[in-house]
Amino acid sequence: MGSYSEADGRVLAGVLAVAAGSEADATALEAQLNAIIQLGSLADEGSVSYVKELEGRPLPGILSEYIHDILHE
Repeated sequence: MGSYSEADGRVLAGVLAVAAGSEADATALEAQLNAIIQLGSLADEGSVSYVKELEGRPLPGILSEYIHDILHE
């Protein structure tokens, strides 16, 4: 992805996942999840594990689809 090294991309994905796991604002959560998706393969299972905390929670709009895409695709 762009100019991120593999290590930098995974750290960024991890930070975004931690923030998303505790985010209360739906707009901010959407931005965080979208950013993780945009990181592509740099957002590996280990770096986005905190997103699992959101699975099964009631979420607005397409956010459940974002979570599914991050964790299962």
